[in-house]
Amino acid sequence: MAMLSAICPHQYIGARTESSEHAGFIDASSKSSLATDLFQRIDKNYVLTEEDVETVWRLLDRMGEEKIDVDALKRGFRELLTHRTGKRALLLVDLQNDFVDGSLAVPDGYAAVTNSNALRHKFEVVACTRDWHPADHCSFADNHGAEVFSTKSLPLPDGTTIDQVMWPRHCVQGTYGADFHPDLEVMPSDYVLDKGLNSKVDSYSGFFDNMKGNETPLRKELRARGVSEVYCVGLAYDFCVGSTAVDAVDCGFVSYLVEDCCRAVNHDTKDQMTTKLKAKGVSLCTSKQVPLPMRPSGAHCIEMAKRLVSLREGLRKGEKKKTGA
Repeated sequence: MAMLSAICPHQYIGARTESSEHAGFIDASSKSSLATDLFQRIDKNYVLTEEDVETVWRLLDRMGEEKIDVDALKRGFRELLTHRTGKRALLLVDLQNDFVDGSLAVPDGYAAVTNSNALRHKFEVVACTRDWHPADHCSFADNHGAEVFSTKSLPLPDGTTIDQVMWPRHCVQGTYGADFHPDLEVMPSDYVLDKGLNSKVDSYSGFFDNMKGNETPLRKELRARGVSEVYCVGLAYDFCVGSTAVDAVDCGFVSYLVEDCCRAVNHDTKDQMTTKLKAKGVSLCTSKQVPLPMRPSGAHCIEMAKRLVSLREGLRKGEKKKTGA
């Protein structure tokens, strides 16, 4: 294996130990440098945490002996390489009646519905987000007697303030406007996430509220489905779709935004969001390019390593109980 041959395991053998017990082995004193070396070949952009280093070592040290030989290194590295990539997920963002042809209709919003429908057959995993606001939501202009589309400084639960866009009343829980557009293809297997439930904080992204004070279950649900890449589509490009694509990067996913499957509120905010997307490392593409070749994800690799370690250590404990050890 070319990637493995680039690693020189002998530089770690017997490193920093004089114990004959560890002679000919790589011991735990080398685990940080070893893990870093391995991940330079898996995903050089991923920065390992101390917890990640421990996970990698526990994956390599199958018997929990605080030492591994060259064969164990090769075996563990092959396991890691297997999980450099996962599944692709299509994120259908806020394709709801109010955003298509309702109180906050995005220009040409229906095209985002039809174009997104044409994409879903390319994905094994599909998730849908929807604004699901209480009637007293902070973003509604009529709750403040404010002019629609103006900006108002609002207090946040943590004592700070935020400049909040005053939107028309939209996507109120249980109303027709909050329902997915009837022409949107939504399947029973799709994961549906309701966001914007907190009346005091707006939530553009499918991953966090706007103050990043609370995370939604979306990251956990996608990881549970083995997802490493997300393709974001929907309404609107310059607010909820773009914010979701940006936060996907922070959550460790390879993130794409499919431009022809989105529509924007206006040109100025679209240009601002495009700058933000590119700065964050979100890739812009068209539906004709989907799916693009898979890219390695260190975050996905670590997540899978944690699962393997947990499963292996669970089985080991079970065996000990059986034998009475």
